[in-house]
Amino acid sequence: MRDLVAAEKEPITPLVDRVTSLTEAGVSLIMVVGGSGAFLDAADRVLMMDNYRCLDVTSRAREVVADLPRPHRRPHQLGGGAPRARRKARVDRPRTKASGTSVLTIDRSTVDISDVAAVVDPGQAEAIAWCVRGVLEEMAGKQSMPELMAKLGRRLASEGLDAVCKFGARSYPAFLARPRLIDVGAAINRYRGLSLREPRSESDESLVVVGRHGCFRRLVCC
Repeated sequence: MRDLVAAEKEPITPLVDRVTSLTEAGVSLIMVVGGSGAFLDAADRVLMMDNYRCLDVTSRAREVVADLPRPHRRPHQLGGGAPRARRKARVDRPRTKASGTSVLTIDRSTVDISDVAAVVDPGQAEAIAWCVRGVLEEMAGKQSMPELMAKLGRRLASEGLDAVCKFGARSYPAFLARPRLIDVGAAINRYRGLSLREPRSESDESLVVVGRHGCFRRLVCC
């Protein structure tokens, strides 16, 4: 297929051509494959199951790759992407609520979080709705999204759920359960009213905080 379709005409980059760039960017990958040796030359370690025994066959895999090399079509290196900051927006009649564990209402917009599996209590969804409002309005400015999420985490750690009561739109939301920051981020990612901008100067760049805590820079092929 590679000989039939030229690289410049193929809109989809196969994972086999992307794994090296991913690991160099700090992404850990564990590939579980059967009947395919496409990833052998990119793997740092190759493990094979033989009668329920896990064997390290990395050396043998290197020999196979040397005997049967495959042509590489390496794409461009992955970039971190330009940081983006939230644009502030106001409405005349703000509205913040959650319906069960699947739908949030932020002013005139609805946010579907039905596939955010960790949200199992209506109190979590309600707290997420208020956190979304706080991140997108009260905290928004020149800071990037990772920085805003870190700021929210610090406020929740120091003030508890009382922090969300300061975001407005209603006097006091009740029956809240503290959500994970990753679930708040998932809701923001699904918010159709989200408006972002590129940094305007180098000073904005200095506000970007991207963490890679606990990342393993290895690819294991099983």
